Amino acid sequence: MREANRKSFKAARDALGLAKRNDNKELMGTSLVQVTRCHLTNGRLDKAFKSSEEAIELLHEVNDRSSEAFAMALNAEALLGKKDKEQAAKVAERAVWLARSARDAAAENYAVAVFNAVFADDIKAVEAAAALPQAADTQSLAALGDSAGPVVVEKKPTLVFEDVRAIILKNAMETVGETDELYSDSSLMDAGMDSLSAVAFRNQLQRELAGINLPASLMFDYPTINQISDFVVEESVNKK
Repeated sequence: MREANRKSFKAARDALGLAKRNDNKELMGTSLVQVTRCHLTNGRLDKAFKSSEEAIELLHEVNDRSSEAFAMALNAEALLGKKDKEQAAKVAERAVWLARSARDAAAENYAVAVFNAVFADDIKAVEAAAALPQAADTQSLAALGDSAGPVVVEKKPTLVFEDVRAIILKNAMETVGETDELYSDSSLMDAGMDSLSAVAFRNQLQRELAGINLPASLMFDYPTINQISDFVVEESVNKK
């Protein structure tokens, strides 16, 4: 593995040197992307951050949005490794939107994965806390089953769209600080919700909508109140 990494790094550096000699900014940018990947693989976070910054600048200049989005995601991963979670989230968010505008699914998936990784520990803590009452109920039912025979647990009904929408609207208004009602078909990001507040919004919904698995990238995948409501209702069917 170490030898393979060494060869990959040498190839990337050679390509970068060739690009510089020919003053080819696009090739310089894509070569720096490969250099950054090698730095990350080898744990050289400061160098990965620096080379990704250079790549972003060059690729933006030549309008290569797909490669720029990938460079941004690499930059976010380097920031995450450096424990700068707030900046990592912001850069990863920009990478997601840029990849989507370029219709580059691979760059988008990578950026979303980095974004999810930023908040992985926070989300696990929320989900663990939300699962505690459920675990306690399961234990009490098991104890009852030992003493009184089999227990038939009634399945919960499917969530109702309007009820779910009301919960989501309330939390969205609290998150963005709106006093007037938000439009249900408008992007919450456009209403002022950024990547950090979006995760706090998601975590609060996770607490209130017990048993529904909400991804950290909820706002990227379902940007409006109605779309989130549809997703939650659909997920509740699978929990019946």
